[in-house]
Amino acid sequence: MGEDLIMNMKLFPLIRRYSISDYHGYNYRVGGLTSGYNQSLWPDLKKQYFIKRDFLFETKYEKALRPLNIELKNILLSSIEQRIVYLKESDNKLKQWINTELEDKRLWQDISKMSATEPNPIYQLITSKDVDAIISVVKKRLHKQRWRRRIKRILIIINKIVHFS
Repeated sequence: MGEDLIMNMKLFPLIRRYSISDYHGYNYRVGGLTSGYNQSLWPDLKKQYFIKRDFLFETKYEKALRPLNIELKNILLSSIEQRIVYLKESDNKLKQWINTELEDKRLWQDISKMSATEPNPIYQLITSKDVDAIISVVKKRLHKQRWRRRIKRILIIINKIVHFS
């Protein structure tokens, strides 16, 4: 997952000239890879984080560190959402998983450094390992998106009916 991003990251610094085309190579769609629980999402993107981070320091392009850490935060929150929505994990099991993930000091070192200057309080919650507050943030996001998820579910069913008839 995300191998295209890694290839682009390594390719773009070598490109001297490019052009933009109207052609859409591929599009994300309802019913795709992240429309259900994806057990490899977090582990794959966590590995990818380290590949990207190492590359930023190798190429002395540290200004991309902040967007990389914003992405890491978003992937963590999406992974928690998936665990709530698709696995229907109990709060205790969810807390155990989050606590385990937050123990990885190397993974969160940059977010810890940037948490003091970021306006979004989620960075401080990650740094302080406030699992209850993180779950609360995710559940509020899920509540706001509930109609969107229901519509997506209906579209997935319609997509299956249309493609199998």
